[in-house]
Amino acid sequence: MNLGLKELIAEIALSSSIKEAAELYKIFEGILKDYVFILSFDKSSAAIPGLAVDKNFSKTGAIRGLYKYNNVFVLSGKTVDSLLSGKKEEIPIDYSISLDTQAVSYLYSYFFDRNNNRLPGDLDEFFRFIIEPDVNVDPIPHLTENTYNLKSGVI
Repeated sequence: MNLGLKELIAEIALSSSIKEAAELYKIFEGILKDYVFILSFDKSSAAIPGLAVDKNFSKTGAIRGLYKYNNVFVLSGKTVDSLLSGKKEEIPIDYSISLDTQAVSYLYSYFFDRNNNRLPGDLDEFFRFIIEPDVNVDPIPHLTENTYNLKSGVI
C-alpha cells in the first residue's frame, strides 16, 4: 500500500470497522504515532460518550451529536495496542454541548427582546437537562463568533 499521509488519514477515517481502522493504524504506526483519531461507528463495539447525544425535547428543541453515529472510538497507539491484545482501554472524553450563535440566538431574543414575552415550550426542560452534573456546556463557540460584538458592547 503506497499512500501519502493525507490519503492514509482518509482511509482510516473512512474505515468500515474498528478492526479495519486499527489494522491500518498498526501497519503505519511509525508515521501515525502522534495522531489520535476519533471515529464514529454504528456498532455497539464503540462507546456512547454520554447523555448529551441525540436528545429530543418535548416541543421543538433538540441536541445532536457531532458525528454521524452516536458511538465513538478513540484510535491511538495506546488504544490499538490494547485492542489487539484484548485489553479494555477507558479514555475519558469531554463531550460538551457547544453553544454557538445559532443556539444562543433563541435565548437572546427571549431575554433581551422586550416585545417577546413568549417562553419556548421546552425551555424549562432544556435548562433542567443542561444543569445535570454529567452534561457539559461549552460557551466558547458563541464567545469566539461574537468577540467583536462583545468588545464593542453590542451584546
